[in-house]
Amino acid sequence: MQRNLIVLLLGISGMTALFYEIIWIRPLSLVFGTTVYAVSTIIASFIFGLAIGSWIAGKYTSRIQNPLRFFAFIQIGIGFYGILLLPTFSSLPPIYLELYRAVLPNQTLFFFVQIFLSFTIISLPAILMGTTLPLMMKSYAKKLSSVGYDVGKLDAANSVGAVVGTLVVGFLMIPYLGIQTSVIIAAIINLGMGVSILGIKKFVKYRYVVIIVIIAVPLFLLFPTYDVNPLTFPLYQRLNAFTGITVESYQNEINNQKLLHYEESQYGTITVTEYKNKKTMKIAGKNQCGFASHGLEDAENLAKIPTFLYQHNYDVKPETALNVGLGCGATSRWFGEHMNVTTVEIDPAVVKVTEKFSTGPITHNLIIDDGRNWLLKTDEKFDIITGQPSEVYDNHSSLFTKEYFELQRAHLHENGLSAQWIPLYSMTMDDFFIFYNTYHSVFPEVHIYKNRVNSFKSLLLIGSEQPIQPIYNRNYLGSSHEIISRDTELNTDDKTVLETSTALNLYTPNRKVISEEQFYREAFLPTLDSIQKT
Repeated sequence: MQRNLIVLLLGISGMTALFYEIIWIRPLSLVFGTTVYAVSTIIASFIFGLAIGSWIAGKYTSRIQNPLRFFAFIQIGIGFYGILLLPTFSSLPPIYLELYRAVLPNQTLFFFVQIFLSFTIISLPAILMGTTLPLMMKSYAKKLSSVGYDVGKLDAANSVGAVVGTLVVGFLMIPYLGIQTSVIIAAIINLGMGVSILGIKKFVKYRYVVIIVIIAVPLFLLFPTYDVNPLTFPLYQRLNAFTGITVESYQNEINNQKLLHYEESQYGTITVTEYKNKKTMKIAGKNQCGFASHGLEDAENLAKIPTFLYQHNYDVKPETALNVGLGCGATSRWFGEHMNVTTVEIDPAVVKVTEKFSTGPITHNLIIDDGRNWLLKTDEKFDIITGQPSEVYDNHSSLFTKEYFELQRAHLHENGLSAQWIPLYSMTMDDFFIFYNTYHSVFPEVHIYKNRVNSFKSLLLIGSEQPIQPIYNRNYLGSSHEIISRDTELNTDDKTVLETSTALNLYTPNRKVISEEQFYREAFLPTLDSIQKT
């Protein structure tokens, strides 16, 4: 009976371990960022802790007379740590900022500081979790001849628990209960296991079990405060010295920012904040779009520019459009007022936020799905395909690859236009050429426009298989006929070079944003000067 109980306990322990790992990634990624470097650091911290815990337990288990009792105390320790860690998340951003400014301009040293900070937060509970398998192995294994079978059985139970934990926390707990409640539930499971083992097996006197419960109950009811407002500030995007961000300016903006909406969805953390009477939607802490004039202008131009170009070249209005990613709804709304538009949005929570804060209704065919996967499943074709994914360096990088652009081309009519947003503010000129060459390898005709006349933060690449005539206005920069040829790698599904290079730009001190003058000088042939003057 006890052997079956050990298998069950180890399975539950594996389940809660994955609860914590996935839950902790959400708030920590709001501080460290959603880059491959930040997420890798968080996961590495957890796995490192598991390895150290397993090594320690393996070395000293032979000296432990009653491993099950130690397992109970470890579960109690994990539960208490899970609760005590909650309020820590809110205090991390200013600490992170101070550490960054302290090690400037040494980027390598900053990465070590980030790794150290992540390890400090996550490794201790992970070490406790890592001790569980060796401990339970000593209680479970009875014969040397069957030790391989016993280890395999316990490891299988732990792995099955981890799989269940991943599915439950990702699909149910975070979307429906949120981070704080999910942590509390995980901690209750750990504490419940520990206290039950101590009480049922009579490893300690009952009064000590009662003391643990008396301490735990008020802690669970009163202590778990998780202030999300400091985490809605995209600090990791504004660390560069050129922004002038300081702890004081950070605190000032947080104090004057109103949190209007907060939601933990299956796909990310979605918030709406108001600062100086401007409402902004943020996904994973990143400013996704603004419910204000300049933000809506950028989004509307994703629809306007390709539409006017289509009319200019073919003397007819486009009839159908596809917009990948709803955002604040401005792109789909403008399309919907002029043609039939299909919007593909992966996250229902984004739709809910847009409907709540949008300036008006949107007439479109809304599909809740991953944009790329939906294109793989459908045979529909469009006159225009556009969209504004989150960032090149985050988990939407698959919407910036050669294979995705080929999908766009396959779903355009013969004279169809692709309108591809490019976040120039997060790029170097080398990054731009990688992006441009990737896009140009699919679309032989490319024209480049500014998203907004008085801003050079983002551009719009208009791609076509047919030669088209540009509209020479204040947004127009040039075309593939005038751009300098530069050999680069291409950004592909199996080698997303832009995901890593643009992420490094976030941590590059004193990095200057590409100016319009620099862009003309380094991207275009000298003959373009005469074109721009006309």
